[in-house]
Amino acid sequence: SVSLAWFLGVASRHHDFPYYGIVMESFQRFSTQRFHRHGPFYYYAIVVAVLFFPWSMLLPEAVVSAWRARRRILPAERLLTVAAVVVVLFFSLSKSKLPEYALPGVVALGILVARLFALAWERPGGAASHLVRRGALLMSGVSVVVALLLGLDVYRGPYLIRDLHVRGIDGLTSPVLFPATCWAFALIAIFGLVAYFIRNAKVVFVVFSLFMSLWLTLGWGSIQAYAEALSTRSLAARVSAASGSADIVLLRCFSPGLPYYLGRAVYLVSVDGHETTSNYVSYSLARNPTWPPNIVSPSRLPAWLAQESRPVFLIARVEQRTQLESFASASGAGVQEIFPGWWGALLPPARAH
Repeated sequence: SVSLAWFLGVASRHHDFPYYGIVMESFQRFSTQRFHRHGPFYYYAIVVAVLFFPWSMLLPEAVVSAWRARRRILPAERLLTVAAVVVVLFFSLSKSKLPEYALPGVVALGILVARLFALAWERPGGAASHLVRRGALLMSGVSVVVALLLGLDVYRGPYLIRDLHVRGIDGLTSPVLFPATCWAFALIAIFGLVAYFIRNAKVVFVVFSLFMSLWLTLGWGSIQAYAEALSTRSLAARVSAASGSADIVLLRCFSPGLPYYLGRAVYLVSVDGHETTSNYVSYSLARNPTWPPNIVSPSRLPAWLAQESRPVFLIARVEQRTQLESFASASGAGVQEIFPGWWGALLPPARAH
């Protein structure tokens, strides 16, 4: 119901969207590999272990204990357990897998972990208290291993973890985020060991809660640098300064946040719209012979530029730089690198107003 108004509004403007959203983005994403997001059946076991860390260190023993006490657990606990299991199992069966699909299940797990700590606080010598202490010990052991791997990568190289071909770890991540992450794991390993020997569930809870705070505190500057490197804001500032009031045309390249940061629409030269990273855009362009005015086919670009009565700032990445230089040379314009990996040329109007 929250998104119904949005869905109806989009459907009224794009009549093919309901079919695409319901059939292709739901049924076909679940049952086929056409979206190229496949993964092994155990994919979400790894996702939950990593994204729910350090709380996920409590899950192995908690699952066994819950199964043994299944006849005594409360209805609310049973509901949350079923919700977590169903979400993870459902998306494990899906042919298309992304980490964020597991988030509803993680919410249920978070409530169950809170319940586990509540029981540990109520009964200091009980089973729950012993369980969270052993969870702290497991967290400490895992953190030592991760800290050592990250430490080797950061301080000895050459990029050990990157060489293990872990998907999603790129050359930027290693030097920027790994040092702070390494120290966060090292400290949480020490704190976890201390919490285990103190034998106090409240101390254990504080230590489990510290990991993200430690990581943010130690790596705040690095996280900001990493986020800025991934953001389009810096690129937009350079484009705005170099283009002035000219129309901005992206030559078979796109940065999704660029129109937002520029505060205006841009033109895209594309064969199928895949540069937008929107599956629906590519689907719609393939079905409709009439394209939106701000998406131009490469075969039409010369004629389109010849009709322009305003300056055009043409942008390309390395793959299309030769073509950019060709257009710039024909117009008597120069090519400049406006941002690392991005080049632009300010083309004069092809015809007078």
